[in-house]
Amino acid sequence: MNSISGKLTTVFVVLALVQAITVVLVGAASAWSFAAAAGLAISFMMAMASLKKSLVRPINLVGAQVSDIAEGRSNLANQVDSKSGDEIGAICKNLNVFFRDVRELIVKARERSVRVAFAAAKMNHLVQTTAKNSQRQEELSNQIFGLSDQVSRSVGEVSDNAQAIAVSTQHNLDVAQSTLQKMREINHSIENVNDRIGKFHDTVQDLHESSVKINGIVALINEISDQTNLLALNAAIEAARAGEVGRGFAVVADEVRKLAERVKSATLVIAENTQSMIVQVGDTSRETGVIVSDVALARNAIASSSVDFDAMVSDFVTTSQQLNAISDAIRLLKDNNETIHGQVAEIRGLGNQISTQVAESQGFSNGLRESTEGMQGALARFRTGNSIFDVIQELAMQFRDDAAAILQGLAGRGVAVFDHNYRQIPNSNPKRFTTTYDSACEAELQRLYDAQLKGLNGLIYALAVDINGYAPTHNSAVSQPPSGDVDTDTRLCRNKRIFDDPVGIKLARNTEPSLFQTYVRDTGEVLNDLSMPIYIGGKHWGAVRIGFKTEILFEGQ
Repeated sequence: MNSISGKLTTVFVVLALVQAITVVLVGAASAWSFAAAAGLAISFMMAMASLKKSLVRPINLVGAQVSDIAEGRSNLANQVDSKSGDEIGAICKNLNVFFRDVRELIVKARERSVRVAFAAAKMNHLVQTTAKNSQRQEELSNQIFGLSDQVSRSVGEVSDNAQAIAVSTQHNLDVAQSTLQKMREINHSIENVNDRIGKFHDTVQDLHESSVKINGIVALINEISDQTNLLALNAAIEAARAGEVGRGFAVVADEVRKLAERVKSATLVIAENTQSMIVQVGDTSRETGVIVSDVALARNAIASSSVDFDAMVSDFVTTSQQLNAISDAIRLLKDNNETIHGQVAEIRGLGNQISTQVAESQGFSNGLRESTEGMQGALARFRTGNSIFDVIQELAMQFRDDAAAILQGLAGRGVAVFDHNYRQIPNSNPKRFTTTYDSACEAELQRLYDAQLKGLNGLIYALAVDINGYAPTHNSAVSQPPSGDVDTDTRLCRNKRIFDDPVGIKLARNTEPSLFQTYVRDTGEVLNDLSMPIYIGGKHWGAVRIGFKTEILFEGQ
């Protein structure tokens, strides 16, 4: 019988026979010989050996194969075989179907988790960018809020000043208009004075001319008086010659002479007064001329000032209108600025809310990334077989061992591979560093790194970093001499840098067998990173890391 039930039936029959034989042996021990008992024992042992061969060994074989799959020493694509056609063989067939289904589930879960991790990395990058932009927006909104507040106060002060200036200007305009009216009245009065002074000047001129004429008449009278006096004197002489006859005529002549002398005395007084009057009238005429000239100048000056003042008043009117317009505009600006200030305050509040929400989104994004990394770590225990992920994982394991061997060899020769005294290379940007051991290992490590990239198409980088993310060397393609251009050196001069970003520092200090991460590189690429820790002399040194694009995981599917 080849079935398990048949084998178990045989075992039970043998056990029953052994029990019966034992009873017989106990009851009639004397009737049996020792040789017969030994023969029965040997038969029992042979039955048990047959049972172990046909039942226990196939079960142990199946258990070992399942254990290898569970521990990752074998992949889920391998068939479990008991080398038996009984019920254990049927169990193996069912296990193979189950493992096939599990393999498909793991492949799909791995694929979906990778896609989720890819999207999460992009989202995390966008969230980080949004967080930076949000922080910058918050800073700008705070600055704008502060400036808007200052502008509000300044506009308020300007509005008050403009209003005060407008009131003052209106007052000055009223005063100027009143002054202009008074100047016009003064100008009119001066014109009247000028007319009257002109007439007075004409009168003085006439008086002067009359005085001159009077003076001429007085001179004539004086001349007549002299002639009369001379005639009277001659008459008196002739009367004296005539004797008694001419005595009466002499008296008359004497009286005429006296009268002529009085006339002469009077005309002399009149002449003196007239001459004085002529001088005074002349002086008056000259002074009046000066006054007329001064009044004319004053009239012209006031007329000119009146014209200028009129223009100034006109400008005052225009300025007052413009100031009123400016005052109205400033009041409108003040109202608008108060509205803007309120809106800026609202924007500021919304910006603070956005910053808080972005911070929460970062937490969710990081949580999603960590969850996908945890899922990938759990799935990495299982080897699905015939997948690029298994190829990369096997490549990473060998890479880890080879890198560890190189570093272990250096440590054995006394090289301080755990040196964390990083010395910055002068003028390097991005910053690069050197240690006491990097020059001793960079050539050999770089050959190993480049060999990994040649071993599988689609790999972006393969390198080892210490526990702080320091890379003593890098792939030769990105270990070019510095150019001085930051963007170029960020892409092509990556050796001797410290990759202490969250992804880099996490993998450098990870002690789990492997770590799968998806992140946005500083060059802008979205990459997957598979890393495994390196131990030197039992001490955690750092890790090897292999970077590749997500697409290669799905090629050929």
